[in-house]
Amino acid sequence: MDAYSQVVPYDTKKYENVMDSILNTAKDSSCIVLFNHDNFATMSIFIRELYKHANKINKDESNKNIDLKQNLHTIV
Repeated sequence: MDAYSQVVPYDTKKYENVMDSILNTAKDSSCIVLFNHDNFATMSIFIRELYKHANKINKDESNKNIDLKQNLHTIV
């Protein structure tokens, strides 16, 4: 974990189920994620981890193609 990630008071691994739900390719709709604007550091790190998780899924499961630029909308 790099120095930037250390501002988060929790382990991002705990949120893998949330990330899996957001990245669920079984649904054909976009996903909207709401963030509290007071916690910008957490939001930034969560989005970065979400992209990492999507890349991992895309590499591990060749039949899935997750494109967060198209399917993820964040509201701050």
